[in-house]
Amino acid sequence: MHNYTFKRLKYIIFAKHKKGFSIHSPFVFDFITKVIENKNLDGDYLNINTLRKQLKKNNSKISTETLGAKSKTSSSEFRKISSIYKSSSVQKKYGELLYRICNWAKPQCIIETGTCMGISTAYLALSTPEAHTTSIEGNSDLVKIASKNLTELNIANTSIIEANIDDVLEDILKKVKKPDFVFLDANHTYIACKKYFEQILDYIHNDTIVVIDDIHWSTGMEKAWNEIKQNTKVTVSIDLFQFGIIFFRKESPKQDFKIKF
Repeated sequence: MHNYTFKRLKYIIFAKHKKGFSIHSPFVFDFITKVIENKNLDGDYLNINTLRKQLKKNNSKISTETLGAKSKTSSSEFRKISSIYKSSSVQKKYGELLYRICNWAKPQCIIETGTCMGISTAYLALSTPEAHTTSIEGNSDLVKIASKNLTELNIANTSIIEANIDDVLEDILKKVKKPDFVFLDANHTYIACKKYFEQILDYIHNDTIVVIDDIHWSTGMEKAWNEIKQNTKVTVSIDLFQFGIIFFRKESPKQDFKIKF
């Protein structure tokens, strides 16, 4: 049986380089110090944090019909918004990290699979106002909530596509041609994660960044992550336990890092 707690403890013990110490790659050292450990952008998140507090107290119920992997915490057909927010929305520190990565990389085209309530979408869109974020969500109730939340945050540089990711991801990739940043945060299964990543590979460029959520969520997700790291197009992979970050820079040697976060 996959032991998530054990995996977390193992990561804490063996992950290194929190401050960039002993990192010999200038690119990775720069990424750690300017992105992962950058604490100078806290003011940019204030409106999102206010929204978080509202969702945390919202006891309205919605349908849990979903196209992704089933929740580990509930099998009910209807759940409170506060419960879904707690279990499915991106954690605060990881949402802020998404913001910092995009604020640093300056992507023009951002794709997200799994909008949920629009929290991660907001971090992505706010990070680079001149960019456009396309997010895919299969639950119609969540699409309505996410759209409302983004409107309240005055975020207009987004499009939420209500659809099964399997049906539309390829068409979206063909339309944008060269995605700069992709956040895979839906359908956390081995088959789906590998499929979406392999679809993206046909459209990447040298500076594309792919972030995969929940890489240690299950044995299947760990298997997908390990196989993705080994792909010949991948040069740098960073394991933050919750997130896996993939780079394709041809000028970087192939390296894999576990960074405490």
